[in-house]
Amino acid sequence: MIITTKILKISVKFFFIIILLIKSFNLFGQEVTLFGSEICPDGIDLVYVAVLESDEKPFNSFYLGKFEVTQAQWRSVMGNNPSNFKNENHPVENVNWHDAQRFLERLNERTGRNYRLPTEAEWLHAARGDTISGYCPGSCRYSGSNEIDDVCWYIGNSNGRSKPVGSKNPNGFGIYDMSGNVWEWCEDQHKNNRGIRGGSWNSEARVCTVRYKYSYDATFRSFIIGFRVLLPVPVITTQD
Repeated sequence: MIITTKILKISVKFFFIIILLIKSFNLFGQEVTLFGSEICPDGIDLVYVAVLESDEKPFNSFYLGKFEVTQAQWRSVMGNNPSNFKNENHPVENVNWHDAQRFLERLNERTGRNYRLPTEAEWLHAARGDTISGYCPGSCRYSGSNEIDDVCWYIGNSNGRSKPVGSKNPNGFGIYDMSGNVWEWCEDQHKNNRGIRGGSWNSEARVCTVRYKYSYDATFRSFIIGFRVLLPVPVITTQD
C-alpha cells in the first residue's frame, strides 16, 4: 500500500512536469492550449494565460501582451510617437488612459478583434504566473523572481530612463517587464482615477513588487507610464 501511494505521487508529479513542458495538444479534434503558449496576430506577441476552474477567479483565460506596447507598435497604429525616450523597441510612454483606449479602438477597427486593457485582477494573475513553473514556490516578490535585478528595470539599475522591452528575464508564463520599465494602465476605475501596476524605471524596489498598486487620473501623462494589451479568449460552450 505504501509502495502504491509512492508510485501514485511520482506519477502525478511526472504528469505535471509533462504538462509544463508542452504548449498544447490535440484532444478529440480540438486544440487544447496550455500555459505559456504564444501567438502573434497583428504584429503583437501574445502569451496564453491560463485560468483554471480550481483558481476560482472571476475571469476566464486570456492572451496578454508578451511585452509592453512598443513605440514602433504605437506608431504603426496611431501614426505618431509621444514618448520622451525615443526608441522603437522601448515601451511607448507619456500616454494617458484615454490615449491607450484610442489606440485599442483603432487596433480593433483594423483587426476586427477585441483588444483591451487588463483588469488589475487579470494583471496580477499574469504577473504571478511564475509560481506555475516553480520559479518561487508560494509566490515571487517581483514578476518572475525574488531577485529584482533579474527581472526588473527600476531606479537602482535603469540609469534614469526606460529600456528595450524584453531585456530582462521573463516570468513563468514567458511575459516580460511586469515589474518595472514603465507602469501599466489597467481597466479598473478608482473614483476619478484608473489603476496602474508594475512600477517603472524610476521606481524604488518596493514599488515594483507584484502586489503594489497605485492609481492616477485618467488624463495624466508621464514618461513613466505605458500599457500592454489583453485579448480575451472566446468562451466555448457546448449544448446537450
